[in-house]
Amino acid sequence: MKKIILFLLIISCIFIKPNIDVKADASVPVITAYEAIITNPDGAKTYKYETLAEHYITDVVIPYNQEVMVVSEYANSVQVKYNNVKYSISKDDITLKNGEYSLSNATHLDSPKKVLNLYGSVMYSGPSAKFKKIITIPKEMELSYEYALDASYAPSWIYVEYNNYKGWIQILDGRGNLEVAEEVNYNVIALKDFELNNQHITKGTVFKCLYYYSSMGGEQHYVQFNNKIAMIHSSSSNDSPLVEKTDAQVEQSSEPVKTDEKEDIDEQNITDDKQIEPLTPQQNSNFDYTTIIYLCIGAAVLIALTSMVTIILINKKNKGKVSNEPQSITNEENVEK
Repeated sequence: MKKIILFLLIISCIFIKPNIDVKADASVPVITAYEAIITNPDGAKTYKYETLAEHYITDVVIPYNQEVMVVSEYANSVQVKYNNVKYSISKDDITLKNGEYSLSNATHLDSPKKVLNLYGSVMYSGPSAKFKKIITIPKEMELSYEYALDASYAPSWIYVEYNNYKGWIQILDGRGNLEVAEEVNYNVIALKDFELNNQHITKGTVFKCLYYYSSMGGEQHYVQFNNKIAMIHSSSSNDSPLVEKTDAQVEQSSEPVKTDEKEDIDEQNITDDKQIEPLTPQQNSNFDYTTIIYLCIGAAVLIALTSMVTIILINKKNKGKVSNEPQSITNEENVEK
C-alpha cells in the first residue's frame, strides 16, 4: 500500500508543475522588428521556450542600457536577439531606442495588396504597440499596403494609409487569427434562397466575391451587392453552405427583390449593420488545452489519493472490529453464568 501511495505522489509531482519566476505566454508570437534598450536597472532576466507554454530561466542577464533587436512579441513578453542568440524577456524591461521606424526593416511587396479591416484597428508609427498611436481606423474599411512584416507566411503587421495618415496596423493577433479579410477575385453562386441585408436572394444568384475570411465559426464571403460590400456567412455546422465558387458570370441587370417595401432607409441601415458585423476575435479564438489537461491529470491524481486514504482508514476500522469480537463473546458468557 505504501508503495502505491509513493508512486501516485511521484506521478503528481511530474504532471503538476509548480510556477516559476517568469510567467510563460501561452500565445502565438507576432513577428516584428525594432530596436530597443534594456531599462531594468538590474538587467533583464532571460528565458527560453521548450514548448508554447513551457519555458526555463537561463543564466544570461542582459545588462542595463544594452541595445537589443526585438524580433517577435508575445502577450507579456518579447523575443530579442542578444549576442546573436534569441532570448525571451519581459516587455516591462525594454523601451524603444527611438520613436521612428525605418521601412527598410520591412518587406516590400512586388505589387500592392488589399484587405478589409474587420474589427477596427489602431494605427501606430511602428510595428508594435510601444510606438506612438496615430489614429483608430473604423471597421469594414478597405486598406491597401505595400510593406509588411513576415510577408512570406501571414503578415503580422502591414503599412497602410488612411485619411492621409500613414502607419502600421496589426492584422495577426496573439492567437494566430487574422483580423482582416483577404482580397480575392472569384464569383460565388447561391445554393439556396436566403436573406441578405433585408433583401431576398434566390437560388442561383451569382455574386462577385471581393474578400474572404475563414474561422472556426465558418466562412465569410464579402461580395459586391448594390454597389456596397455585404457579408455572406456560411456556417461550419451541419447546415449546408449558402454559396460556393462558380465559373458563372454576374448578371448585372438582375436586381434582388425586397421582402418589405415599407422598410425605411434608417431601419434598413440598422439591419445592414447587424448583418454585416462579423465574428469577434474572442469567438474566433482557439482554446489552449495544455492547462486543461494538467488540471484534469491533477484532479485524477487527487481523487486517486483520496480513494487510497479512504480504503486504508476503512481497513483499519474493520481490523479494530474483528479484534473486539472475542472479548464481546466472553462478556456475554459471563453474564449468562
